Amino acid sequence: MLYKGVMDLDWDILIVLDACRYDYFKMVYEDYFEGDLEEMYSKGTTTYEWLVNSFPGRYMDTVYVSSNPHICGRRCVWGFCAGEKFHHVIDVWDKNWNDELGTVLPMDVSIEALKAFYRYPGKRLIIHYLQPHAPYLTCRTVGFRKPSLEERDLFHLHHPLKNTMRYRTWLRLRTVINYITINLFDVGKGPAWKLGELMGLPPESPLDACRRIYGVEGLRRCYVENLRGVLEASTPLIKDLLSSGADVVITSDHGEFLGERWSYGHWPRSKRPILRLVPWFRVHRVKKVVGNVRYSLVKRLHRRLSKTISLDEA
Repeated sequence: MLYKGVMDLDWDILIVLDACRYDYFKMVYEDYFEGDLEEMYSKGTTTYEWLVNSFPGRYMDTVYVSSNPHICGRRCVWGFCAGEKFHHVIDVWDKNWNDELGTVLPMDVSIEALKAFYRYPGKRLIIHYLQPHAPYLTCRTVGFRKPSLEERDLFHLHHPLKNTMRYRTWLRLRTVINYITINLFDVGKGPAWKLGELMGLPPESPLDACRRIYGVEGLRRCYVENLRGVLEASTPLIKDLLSSGADVVITSDHGEFLGERWSYGHWPRSKRPILRLVPWFRVHRVKKVVGNVRYSLVKRLHRRLSKTISLDEA
């Protein structure tokens, strides 16, 4: 098992799948890729923890392509100033947020990453997809509204009861419950979610909504489909990156509970292996490429531009 941080390991292109568990990745990756898979002990059990512990310095040789607003080039988020730590941050989440689904589609990330690959030759790339993190693209429930640069907490749902006394009272009770279940028992927000459901309150997150509608087994199926979806969307990009001679690695920031022992999602400072064990997968070959018309057009355009620039320089 690897215990090092991602910046202490060798790679040219690092693909981060948000909330991707090692065991689920191991179940499906061979349908798409060949390569070497290892377990890695993540530096955090939330994206913020992983960021702070993985990137303590400045990395001017690295461009970060981000679909997660916690990595933002234009402001510091919870004290993490990505714009000061990397050569450049591409805020895919700001440009490509899908309001209907409440997330960023993985193919949009692949397209922006391809542009970055041509735009920043010689730089290392970190490409951060939001999937398999909820909301689940094939299991329609609720999604996050587009984050605002002015908000402290970036992920919100539309709550119909948000401004009612009943909901404000629930928020205070939920804070106490979550403090106990997270800090004392390390079981996350599952108990509060269940109590909120019994009280007739709306779901706390897309994962909570999926749990209510589809049950635990359905939730796990939706998670697998989301994982397959992001792997499929990454195949044309990874094939092109490998063809260029780049060393491509797939990993994750943290894992995700999917109903094991009444636990759901992820939370800070956890010691639970499900949240700590993530893949470290060095890709050798893409078995099958899932084509996309927009991706192909962008690829053709940037190849022509690259050839034109090369001829002008000659």
